[in-house]
Amino acid sequence: MNNRKNIIDMEEDPKYVKTDQPGLVRDTYSQALVATDQRALMQYRERVEQFKKNQDKINSINTVKDDLDGLKKEMNEIKNLLVQIVNSKEE
Repeated sequence: MNNRKNIIDMEEDPKYVKTDQPGLVRDTYSQALVATDQRALMQYRERVEQFKKNQDKINSINTVKDDLDGLKKEMNEIKNLLVQIVNSKEE
């Protein structure tokens, strides 16, 4: 059995009292304001999901950037070693 109430049903529950602001009810036990706007909740969840996807993309880009920076350093080291080898053979 699901103990959670549907967001819309909160407005009909005697535990909650309507407020002056549409989409909000007050919990009579804790005095907390509770949102009842299901569309706003879904939009919020979509924004959170999009934010997470964007963060994953940013993290992936940063990983590739770090890898590329590491490769650049290694290439410079190889170049410097080759220059040293060429210089030592010329002497």
